[in-house]
Amino acid sequence: MGIEIGGSIEKVNGKEISYNEFVERYLAKNQPVVLTGLMDDWRACKDWVFDNGKPNLKFFSTHFGNSKVQVADCGTREFTDQKRVEMTVSEFIDHWIDDRVWWCIKFISRG
Repeated sequence: MGIEIGGSIEKVNGKEISYNEFVERYLAKNQPVVLTGLMDDWRACKDWVFDNGKPNLKFFSTHFGNSKVQVADCGTREFTDQKRVEMTVSEFIDHWIDDRVWWCIKFISRG
């Protein structure tokens, strides 16, 4: 016994619809809609990622490397949340790359 959802959700180019039209056609009627095209010019969609969608770690390290961030260890609980540590963006990227390399070596060695 499950819920069946039917129908489809309309997609609209967000650059081609006015705010008033959006309110009238969707917001006021509580009608779902997917707005496309609104993030095309965001730097996050250009500078921060490669064409394949993977993060551009060199960009982050170059521009934000010395910035301090909190990083959660999702495998370790501390009270009601994951344990967090503070590190620089560059340290996090190094940690991320080391873990990916370790995982690949572990996976390949299973052979």
